[in-house]
Amino acid sequence: MIPDLNENETLAPAETTEPQEPALPFERLKKMFRLAMDASAENDLLCIRDREYYDGDQLSANVRDALNRRGQPLFYTNRIERAVNGIFGIIDAGESDPQAYPRTSAARDAADVATKTLRFIADKANFKQTRKQLSESFVIQGTCAAIVEYTDSPRPGAIGDISIKHIRWEDFFADPHSREHDFADATYMGIAKWMDAESVKATFPDKFAEFGSPFDQEGGGIFDSKGSLDTANKIWSDPDRRRLRVVDMYYRDCYGAWHRAIFCQRGLFWFGPSEYRDDAGRTICPIEAVSYEVKQNGDRYGYVRNMIPLQDGINSRNSKLLHLVNHRQVKLVDQSGASNKSVAKTEAAKADGAIPFGWEVLPAPDLAQGQMLILQQTQAELDRMAPTPAVLGRSGSASESGRARAMLLQAGLTELVRGLGRLEGLDTRLYRQAWFRARQFFTDEMEVRITSDARAPEFIKINTPVLGPVPVPVMGPDGQPIINPVTGLPVMDVKIGQVGTQNSVAEMDVDIEVSSVPDQTTLKHEAWEKMLEFAASIQLHPFDPKFWALLKVSPITNGREMADELKAAAEEAAQQDAAAQQAQAAAIQQAQQTELGAAQAKAMRDAASARKANAEAERVHLETEALSAIQNMPQHGLIPPTVGPLQPLQ
Repeated sequence: MIPDLNENETLAPAETTEPQEPALPFERLKKMFRLAMDASAENDLLCIRDREYYDGDQLSANVRDALNRRGQPLFYTNRIERAVNGIFGIIDAGESDPQAYPRTSAARDAADVATKTLRFIADKANFKQTRKQLSESFVIQGTCAAIVEYTDSPRPGAIGDISIKHIRWEDFFADPHSREHDFADATYMGIAKWMDAESVKATFPDKFAEFGSPFDQEGGGIFDSKGSLDTANKIWSDPDRRRLRVVDMYYRDCYGAWHRAIFCQRGLFWFGPSEYRDDAGRTICPIEAVSYEVKQNGDRYGYVRNMIPLQDGINSRNSKLLHLVNHRQVKLVDQSGASNKSVAKTEAAKADGAIPFGWEVLPAPDLAQGQMLILQQTQAELDRMAPTPAVLGRSGSASESGRARAMLLQAGLTELVRGLGRLEGLDTRLYRQAWFRARQFFTDEMEVRITSDARAPEFIKINTPVLGPVPVPVMGPDGQPIINPVTGLPVMDVKIGQVGTQNSVAEMDVDIEVSSVPDQTTLKHEAWEKMLEFAASIQLHPFDPKFWALLKVSPITNGREMADELKAAAEEAAQQDAAAQQAQAAAIQQAQQTELGAAQAKAMRDAASARKANAEAERVHLETEALSAIQNMPQHGLIPPTVGPLQPLQ
């Protein structure tokens, strides 16, 4: 694994297999670094001053001495901090979210997995905090940089981490001939960090012993032949704190391939081709950087640089006004009071002073008014450079229409959108670098969290092996495949093995983009509200296909995607309604069948009762007829004439 110079000021041992010579000679590499440091030396001092003005240290030693000589108070008001904090608020409120888009129709599912993988990497790398650090350097010093690296896991068999780390402004250097805001034309860039000599010795013990101690007077240390400090070598060694300047440089050769070298003043600690590659397999530089603005001479500056003259004017006007308020001019009107000059000046400076005889106070409102007018004009100019109240949400009323607010917001962001767009471009390039690291190093099966809800986390698996029947040749006792004598081909057997990989990151063909939108009211909301009002006026339901067609031709961003989502929701609702109607029909049919069965059972019972009643009536009828027939039979002496119980025959 390549050494990491941006992590805890320690270096990991380099790979054992190294090329014999670097792509560029060591002396040329060292000269390239010195050229970058010398070219940016003056501008670096201005960037440091820009940071001091933001922090409130706005009065230099010369200004303090001049004000003290004049008797003016050391007074300033930090309006730069408030203006810059407004910019930070806009950047932090913006949503930075990676999105993968498929390059082919077959990569649609892969795009969704890639998006979730990138969000997982960003969450694990704490990219939100890194983005805050980058925006601070971008706005104040004018240049910010980050490096995207892969670090092996200390646990055996575990997948390492992809980190997105901020490079401190004072540690970053780049090709001074670069003129692009994103350093696309830079032939080299890197990190120059001060490190304890003991840490460097522990990391590269052999090289450190070979080079010799850089603090010795012999062998080209930081002292010259007379034993005095060599100012030309101050950038390499600090003997008082026992520190060394270690340079970690990425550079391109004449063929466009990127290489890496880690060195100090004495020699190279490590060198070789860049370990990181893009999706086409080409070596790349893992460092991404951007500048707010670039002058014609190559100097890079931030949002604060043009505010400093106005801030100086405000400070001088405030100090002068306070001086005029605390001091008044006096005039000698009687020569007899000439000896009281010092007393008159002292008393005139007091709020309750008593002016001695022969002197009078001269009002000077013109001076104060002139200073006040200049102060007001300067303050207005500086406020004009800050975000407008509409952007910060401090203007308008509660009853103000959404369209009015959106127009104010759009007008306020007009002057900021170009600079903020460059920072958004840096986010896109960092996410693409993270995706390159994932394609290159995420080769084993792993789980990726796709939701940040701790109560209901969800995961997906990437690089999951797919098992299936795999034909393998049958080996003989001699270790060679057994040949079928009929076909002349090896005898094959079928076993269960890996036949493919599901959600393979290395095979996903996607493009990475980033959406960053300030969290404010925009014209999208106004257009949405107007369209809903229009749909309600013509009684058009959002689930109506006509509404979807209207949405697709509307000026709303992602209108087609919203129409597709409404269509999918309508289809799902229709399926649910159909299922509910089917269930209801089944229930009604079941009830009807139950009721019909009950009616049929009742009818059968009634029929049985009727048949029973008919049978009983028939029996009674037959018995009656039989009795009547007996009673009407003729008398032949067999039956007594009187009616009574039949007697047995004698």
